[in-house]
Amino acid sequence: MHRPRTTAKQRLGRVRSASGGAAALFVAGAALATLQCDATPPTDLPNVLLITVDTLRADHLETYGYSRRTDPALRGLAMEGIVFDRARSQAPWTLPSMASLFTGLYPSEHGAIFADHRIRSSDVGLAEVMHEAGYRTVAVVSHDFVDSSRGFARGFERFDESQIRPEDAVTSMQITDAALRHLRDRPDERPTFLWTHYFDPHFSYVRHPEYGFADDYRGPLGKVLPVDLLNERADAAQRGGVPMASADVRYAIDVYDEEIAFTDGAIGALLDAARGFDPQRPLLVVFTADHGELFMEHGRFGHDRELYRALTHVPLVLGGNAIPPALRGLRVMDAVETRFVANTIATQGGRPGRFDGPDLLAVAEGTSDHDGFALSEGSYAWGDYEPMTSAVRGPYQLIRNFATGVDRFHDVDADLDERQDLHAARDTAPIEAALAARITAFHARVGAPPEVRVAPASTRGHDPARSIEMPVEERERLRALGYVEEPRPPP
Repeated sequence: MHRPRTTAKQRLGRVRSASGGAAALFVAGAALATLQCDATPPTDLPNVLLITVDTLRADHLETYGYSRRTDPALRGLAMEGIVFDRARSQAPWTLPSMASLFTGLYPSEHGAIFADHRIRSSDVGLAEVMHEAGYRTVAVVSHDFVDSSRGFARGFERFDESQIRPEDAVTSMQITDAALRHLRDRPDERPTFLWTHYFDPHFSYVRHPEYGFADDYRGPLGKVLPVDLLNERADAAQRGGVPMASADVRYAIDVYDEEIAFTDGAIGALLDAARGFDPQRPLLVVFTADHGELFMEHGRFGHDRELYRALTHVPLVLGGNAIPPALRGLRVMDAVETRFVANTIATQGGRPGRFDGPDLLAVAEGTSDHDGFALSEGSYAWGDYEPMTSAVRGPYQLIRNFATGVDRFHDVDADLDERQDLHAARDTAPIEAALAARITAFHARVGAPPEVRVAPASTRGHDPARSIEMPVEERERLRALGYVEEPRPPP
């Protein structure tokens, strides 16, 4: 393990050098020269591949026990690595979740909790630390919520956001192709940190008939399923006093599974290339997701502020030949947080201790002080905000709604859809009390959640350290993706 060197915390400027519009490649090599870094990093540092997939539920992967073969590439990675069975994202939508992954901070700490927020320049990001360690840093992303305007380009020499496209675009193979081009365009022998963010499982759900999961459907829904259409049908059915047709719900799930399988195929091509990219160095692969998705378990499709298991339980797999042989094939049952990824990657890159949270390899080895709790926080993208915090340990989950004062307590192993509230049940009272105490202690440290507020966009943006001005086309793209601005009642 390489101990961290003392470095100046200088900040990154960015130079735009690309085609116009939303499609852009930020080439920041010259600006990054202002950041102090190792000129000759140790030769045994691993190449690091961080793969994040948007809107990917863990329980729709065969790696996590699903009945369909949706993820053969991920299963291959898991066989040579470590699977964390109870990983939790720190938020149920992309911006706060990914900001936590890149800073090691909870949403209450980094503050990027509304659609027009960004990561503050004062919050050190993972790519900055990896550049300081002497890494070549490259990213290929596909969502407005992880774009350069929101601070995710800081520390990356190349930041390719050319695949941020309309909601029904299919981009997985293009993301892999772009990542491979950047891998091949290698100017020196430094180790590489490459981040790819895949988008296709996100709504709108688009059919991939080559997988055939939805072939038997004969109902009225088409080959492209916008989430607002699905929720309109669900709301209309409820107003008529009947549930939405089970065949239509099943079809949406089947198309979502086809999206997962398609994305897994593109990831498999990237993994195959990465394994042979630089045989002189070990390879560490970190695979995870920003959040999951609802399919009518709680009366709606999609994702927003809620903290149900379907929204925060995400895959987390470490693979590659950098994994110690004794840990390969291991499944870790303790709950962990995706924000631990920052310290894990920085530690393997020779910068331990730069981020909060344990190294996931140490958790797997049983040598960390992680106590098996995982926390998440809920907020709504456009400011219709009911603050919520959840705590998980083992199979148990407590969700506290600070607006209503209601706690919901579930055994999510026995009750996957969280239908049975065990709040105040006698035989589980000790674990509920422990989870409640963890939430109380958390907010004693980071501060109480903000009060409930319903604020139009024009009243936000008062904090220049956090807020951005969104172009009209970006706002419309987010609206089409289901991130509507009109406040909605809780699901």
